[in-house]
Amino acid sequence: MTERILLFFALTGLGFAVRRGGLLTHAGVRDLIRLNMDVCLPALTFSIAATHLTPEVAAVSRGLAGPLLGLPAAAAVTIAVGLALGYLTAPLAGLTGKRRKTYIYILTFANAAFLPIPLSYAMHGEIGILYVSLYTLAYTPLFWTLGTWMLSGKVRWGFFLHPNLFALALGATAGMAGWHVPAMLMEILRVLGGSAISLALVYAGAVLAEEHLAVGADARPLAAIVGVKLVLLPALALGAIRWGSVGEPIATQALLQAAMPCMAQAGLYAARFGGDAGLASKASFLTALLCLVTVPFFMGQL
Repeated sequence: MTERILLFFALTGLGFAVRRGGLLTHAGVRDLIRLNMDVCLPALTFSIAATHLTPEVAAVSRGLAGPLLGLPAAAAVTIAVGLALGYLTAPLAGLTGKRRKTYIYILTFANAAFLPIPLSYAMHGEIGILYVSLYTLAYTPLFWTLGTWMLSGKVRWGFFLHPNLFALALGATAGMAGWHVPAMLMEILRVLGGSAISLALVYAGAVLAEEHLAVGADARPLAAIVGVKLVLLPALALGAIRWGSVGEPIATQALLQAAMPCMAQAGLYAARFGGDAGLASKASFLTALLCLVTVPFFMGQL
């Protein structure tokens, strides 16, 4: 796992370097993200779900202790706790108006795919990607409905119909029903999806290269965001996992997701839906850097 993590850091560093060096433009980074999230990742998700998501793996009979029900439930709980912490700690951050809305928003929603996918892959292999996809079954609809409502006051229903959700649904149906998927089609999907992990790491580094951390007057809210997002939330998740004797893979995935930094594209979404793009971008950059220390620490406690 250590070698994989070092490899992941190298690919992230490559993305940072090629963006800073001008080999990737701002538009190119956005195109790379869309290609990966809308094409490569769905191809990978379908091939893994069709192969690995058998009735035994889904463990529906175990209820919330099984991946098929437990991981979406973990997403809903994590979002609810982040939302509550956002409201409770907003006075400490000294924010009002749209800056307060943005603060609560970026504590409610985290980097649920960019970083968890390669990290979960490092811990569990291919099936780790399936676990992250199951987590997003609840995360994605809540992000595009509750999340956009928090910033703009409107629910953007059309956004949550993401290609990866359709790929997961089709792959899960094939896997659970034992359908035979043509070997040629599976090979094409595997080859296409094989680039998803490396591309995710390259564009994560490229997105970081576009941000510049000038704390200035945002020192107080940024300190609150780091404390809540990277310390308090994963600490609460770890305590709940230990107290409830939560089993695998729910325990690992719930803690991993709770420890994630702010979304890499938090500034873009804040700008699009009426939030404070500057605060969101700074929080994204700062938490992404500091999570290199906090994530290994908390994951080492399981």
